[in-house]
Amino acid sequence: MPEWIEEVELELEALRATYGDDLSLDEPTGVVSMLLQPSGTAQEAYSQCLLQLTLPSGYPEAAAPGIALQDARGLGSSRLHTLQGLLQREADGMLGEMMLGQLFECGRDWLNDNNWPEGPCIFCLEELCTAGSSSGSSGSSGAYMRLPCFHAFHQSCF
Repeated sequence: MPEWIEEVELELEALRATYGDDLSLDEPTGVVSMLLQPSGTAQEAYSQCLLQLTLPSGYPEAAAPGIALQDARGLGSSRLHTLQGLLQREADGMLGEMMLGQLFECGRDWLNDNNWPEGPCIFCLEELCTAGSSSGSSGSSGAYMRLPCFHAFHQSCF
């Protein structure tokens, strides 16, 4: 088990109180994880990913946590890369400060702002949304449905 300074212990305690069962801590490896999803109902979420933050020795004064996005659903490689870069810039800008909660919230906020189905409709094969267009103005319909596997389609195609 890593030996964390008292500030880190307090930050982890606050995260447990804030996020409850949504937060996972693997103490032997120093990995703090949380499933990031947009706010709203599960059917309204077109993407999700597991954010894993690895606490290095020297966190937070001398080193930012390692950032990994795992088990991404509904996120293409371009959007995943964008989110990874955003989180890394946020961590680099907060060096010397407690930042784990901020990184979780930053990731969740980004998913809220970028919550649209990506790729083609599984029935008609037309693109569901153009990049950045969450309004549903492209394709044959503006209303979407999502399967549990995160494949999406136009409601009118069903």
